[in-house]
Amino acid sequence: MTYIVLARKWRPQTFEEVVGQEHITRTLRNAILTKKVAHAYLFAGPRGIGKTTTARLLAKALNCVNGPTVKPCNKCGSCQEITDSISLDVLEIDGASNRGIDEIRSLRENVKFAPSRDRFKIYIIDEVHMLTQEAFNALLKTLEEPPEHVKFIFATTLPHKVLLTILSRCQRFDFRRIAVLELMGRLKLIAKEEGLKVEEKALFAMARGAEGSMRDALSILDQLASFSAGEKIVEEEVNAILGMVEEERFLDLTKAMIKGDTLRAVELVDAIIGEGKDPRLFCANLIEHFRNMLMLKVGGEGVELVDLPEDSIKRLKGEAAHFSFEEMEEAIATISQAEENLRRSQLGRIPLELAVIKLTRLKPASNSTEAKREVAPSGKNTLSLEKVREESASPEPSTLSLEKVREGWPQVLERVKEKKISAEAFLKEGSPVKVSEKIVTVAFPGELNFHKENVERNEIRQIIEGALKEVFAHDLMIHPILSGSKRKEVKISQPGSADKEDELTSRLREEPIIKAALDTFGGRIVEVKKKEG
Repeated sequence: MTYIVLARKWRPQTFEEVVGQEHITRTLRNAILTKKVAHAYLFAGPRGIGKTTTARLLAKALNCVNGPTVKPCNKCGSCQEITDSISLDVLEIDGASNRGIDEIRSLRENVKFAPSRDRFKIYIIDEVHMLTQEAFNALLKTLEEPPEHVKFIFATTLPHKVLLTILSRCQRFDFRRIAVLELMGRLKLIAKEEGLKVEEKALFAMARGAEGSMRDALSILDQLASFSAGEKIVEEEVNAILGMVEEERFLDLTKAMIKGDTLRAVELVDAIIGEGKDPRLFCANLIEHFRNMLMLKVGGEGVELVDLPEDSIKRLKGEAAHFSFEEMEEAIATISQAEENLRRSQLGRIPLELAVIKLTRLKPASNSTEAKREVAPSGKNTLSLEKVREESASPEPSTLSLEKVREGWPQVLERVKEKKISAEAFLKEGSPVKVSEKIVTVAFPGELNFHKENVERNEIRQIIEGALKEVFAHDLMIHPILSGSKRKEVKISQPGSADKEDELTSRLREEPIIKAALDTFGGRIVEVKKKEG
């Protein structure tokens, strides 16, 4: 007997069996019960989530011998023919291969004829966005005023490519990606019915790898059933086949970040690359890992924001407690930049390694010596962080003096540098000139508008204002301005040397490795030295 793959064998045969699309199946059932079925529907959403399946179920419900009914019998000739895709009155058309005006003209002629046996003649057009402009136009009149015996159901993964004139003549339903836990539940049921032994973590890995697609999830289960050959399917096998990284690896990496253990973090990356994992896929999974931690920190007990098993959520909550919002935002930005560098460069693993090194330096060292009095480069004593906090905690923000802000400014710059080196490089070119209410005004020389604009960027502004709060124990906002004066600089150079140096700096900045390092660490080229000899 011919083997039937799980995705076909377990295709839902009733509305109740459709997973994750209750908002759609409920509306369709009510439309049938109240006899308010529209003449045209558009089912939009990602692949493998039930669009065509729901279209067939609607066709069964309308043409079943007991219908129209919300519970088709699946036994009559009409139901069985629709299940087997051989019905003469339910026509499934591939929009990609029947996209021309001639095919649509033929359809337009055929809709005039009554169904051969069933109640309605139903056209299911898959990937309808592939139709040509002329084909869409040819369909408009028929779609607007179809015969009473005709129903249209369109399906598409790209609804924005469907003409607005078509959209306006259809009832649109947006199918959503199926949640990981819902996929797990369905996979568990099917595995049990098929006599497959699958551990819980393996089910989660399959559901995560399917990315919201039920068809992909069942295809993965099918593949692993062959791979295991009757043995229990475990998480390691799923990750090996899909090229995914185990959840445990991400937890190990975040532990290395918390400890500032750069060597351990780089070794983890080396091991993952050595196993043949795709660095870009690793970056995408790592971004998702930090996103989940961020959502748990935002939502607290509201775990509905995180689509993970309960034990994974508990462990992630523990990890998230070690990070601030700013640190997690910085981590996501760093990994995203690494993924972009991996995509457009030929540097292999280097952008990922640079990003991981930066992540381990994200958190300030716990044994900080900031409590000591230091000597500034100018020779003046600067107050320790604890001293600044102690002296600035007593007055209200409105009475915080400019003098105290200037005394604590080196500490502000240091805090900003710990968070983002480039942010400190921009900020240190300015000076506090005014403190009023909860606003610290920082003036930049007239020619440094670029520095001022970067300080105004939301990401850098948040870092600076966070540093102000840490140092002065008050919620303060920064207000950058340009002063009329210019920086005083003395430059001694030989004629023509500046142009050559600028040209050399520009060339160096485009070198792939240097560019990746600058992008990852937010750095800049300070000085270019010519090699002697």
